Amino acid sequence: MMSARSSARSAARQPASNSRPIRSAVSFRCALMPACSLDRLSPVVLLLTVPLAMLGAVPDDVASKDACLAYLYHLAWEAVGQALGPVAVVGKGLLASIVRQWLDLDEHPHLVEAKALSVIVTSNRWERWREALEAASESATILLLAFPGRNEGLPPFNPLASEYLYDKQLTIRAVGKASHSTIRYNIAWILEEMSAKRLDCNALTGEPISANQLGWAYAELDARRSDKPTYVMEW
Repeated sequence: MMSARSSARSAARQPASNSRPIRSAVSFRCALMPACSLDRLSPVVLLLTVPLAMLGAVPDDVASKDACLAYLYHLAWEAVGQALGPVAVVGKGLLASIVRQWLDLDEHPHLVEAKALSVIVTSNRWERWREALEAASESATILLLAFPGRNEGLPPFNPLASEYLYDKQLTIRAVGKASHSTIRYNIAWILEEMSAKRLDCNALTGEPISANQLGWAYAELDARRSDKPTYVMEW
């Protein structure tokens, strides 16, 4: 289910069918660097953020380093489209940054840290899951883009404690999975948004790095010295 605001916006997201120069997705090879900290991005390596068959044609004025973010923008949009009322975003990484971009562009009610009707979770860490449970208001929906507890071991608390789940009557919903046709449609629209400069990809990554800078990039991310949530590696 989508909010009226998101539904109205979806109706206008028709990918342009003009003759602007395009290039095949196979003409570039980019990889998103995983961050060492689970709080910033799951350590699952996103070597190609979207299967090439779903990426299709890329507008010539969209940089490869931006196009490889398209699938994450799709995932974030799927979560934002189901968010109602005041929204809390739990997580500090790349996906959380993209979710916040969509919320800003969609003129969504202001972000909150507590009493949220919708909580979008982008971190695997148990401590972030606890934050999500605490941020949720009564009858709220927690929208999962992450995998709570992955690579975390046993939680130090009951992740389905009755004071959260039952007392608040929470709904927990996984989001992001979609048909191939929906993914292709969304990504075509997202690439058009990138081409029109309505998405701030520069806030997410810097200039692409080479393979021999891999160790340096990991160190920068782990030490939180970079002001970007991730790096894009070209090879």
